[in-house]
Amino acid sequence: MHHGGAFSLHVFFPSGRPGGLRIVKKDNWSGRAIALQREGLDEAIARSDLERTGVYVLRGEEGAETRVYVGETNTLISRLKQHAEEKDFWTEAVLFVREGDELDKADVLYLEARLLQLGKDADRADFDNKEWPKPSSILGTDKEDKIAAVESYLEETLLALRALGFNEFEQLAERSTAAGTADADGHGVVADGGLVVEEAGAQRVLSLQRSGLKMRACGMIDATGGFTVKAGSTGLLSQVKSFEGKPFRKARQRRSELIGSEEVSKEGGLFKLLVDVAFDNPSEAEGVMAGRPGSGLALWRTEDEGDEQGGDRELADDVPANVD
Repeated sequence: MHHGGAFSLHVFFPSGRPGGLRIVKKDNWSGRAIALQREGLDEAIARSDLERTGVYVLRGEEGAETRVYVGETNTLISRLKQHAEEKDFWTEAVLFVREGDELDKADVLYLEARLLQLGKDADRADFDNKEWPKPSSILGTDKEDKIAAVESYLEETLLALRALGFNEFEQLAERSTAAGTADADGHGVVADGGLVVEEAGAQRVLSLQRSGLKMRACGMIDATGGFTVKAGSTGLLSQVKSFEGKPFRKARQRRSELIGSEEVSKEGGLFKLLVDVAFDNPSEAEGVMAGRPGSGLALWRTEDEGDEQGGDRELADDVPANVD
């Protein structure tokens, strides 16, 4: 799916915590995305804008696989509570609503079906859905205007998902490093052949501390749409308790293998990459380097965003756990 022209996304952190709930908006888009970590469910429950119809994506790790679930509902917060009780695999969620005139039932059924179709075509994750509805059976062939409107909303939905590190709906062949255009802030880039939310090679920094130890990792979106952390980056040898759960097993295994390999050196509670290391997405990279649940690009800051937005600080949920 192609999105024409440069764009900017605006991310708001209601709690003031970079790792907390995030609200993503885009100019001239009636929708909004609400992204959260599972442990931040209470913050989401308090929001009245989630007491409405919407479509949502859950993601987590199960064994060595990334697991995803796409759903729709008349009341997002009720469904989220239900999934918190019944689905163990997910660790993060993105929920989509429309401001003003709400999405109707046909809208969200169609969006759910299209996201599942894109996910199946991309084949980048194991989907937890048992039913795979066909978009054509929902709105019909005689509703061109309705389809066009929902497809336009879907384009913006995919932009937000990609910016939040959810690349499970994009085929590798669609990601391109061909010449594109960016806005003045360097936020959005669109290249021939498909969507690239950020130009490959645009550097981001994860800079934070735990127990007085400071880490600084430099990474970037790579040519395949994954995320590469550069040689010379440092990470923390300790990890937090919230990273010990089953959903993070894959990231913990990758982290253990990396720290035990000859690709790193270790000194004083930190490890240092001696080579570039490629990850599937920014969340995995954050998990491996910082030993904590990742949150997409939320803490991977561009150089000009600086410390004031979360870099080089000790996060409240970074409680060290005992690590063998």
